[in-house]
Amino acid sequence: MVKKDAGWAELALAVTGGKASIKTDRRVNFVSPLISAHGNQSLSYGAISLRAGHTFESASGWIRPSVEFIGATVHTDALVETGAGPLNLALQERTQDYWQFRPSVELGHDEKLGRDTWLRTTVKAGVSQFLSGRSSVLAASFEGAPSGVSPFVIRSAADATTGDVNIGVALVNAKGSSVRVGATGQYGKTTRQQGIHIKGVLAF
Repeated sequence: MVKKDAGWAELALAVTGGKASIKTDRRVNFVSPLISAHGNQSLSYGAISLRAGHTFESASGWIRPSVEFIGATVHTDALVETGAGPLNLALQERTQDYWQFRPSVELGHDEKLGRDTWLRTTVKAGVSQFLSGRSSVLAASFEGAPSGVSPFVIRSAADATTGDVNIGVALVNAKGSSVRVGATGQYGKTTRQQGIHIKGVLAF
């Protein structure tokens, strides 16, 4: 991540990426006795985001409107299950790209606890809007399917727009070190996500 205070705006450019491995167990419940299909799948992703905001300070705290553009690509490897014979699923590899636009507003307040320590409380609310890539397609077939039978396709779509909220409390010292605890939520027509996070920053 690279940050710069340009005066008219606080700019941040972030590039992230990673890999993950997923282990699946699927119960085939229309066969007697019941059997299970097992699989291992890996995925990799990369994302880039550009955020611009401006802080307006007052005696009681600050308000920071900002806007962020995010682009990401996720590649999922093919998966062939084992353990269920002809009922094993074979999933094709796929790559999903998307772009999002996120305007938000953050409210914050610092309460001095000691000579070099502050308690910082923040509330951030905004909207996540898909610009492209909210629909995805998953193609799969049964291992025992006759030759020439086309894979079946599952299509899904994420909410085009969601509301986002983030609440945090942090201890900050004069050198810039901090410990933050917060809660997040994302809500849409079909989306309900909540989480908590802990973040530590050590200045050196």
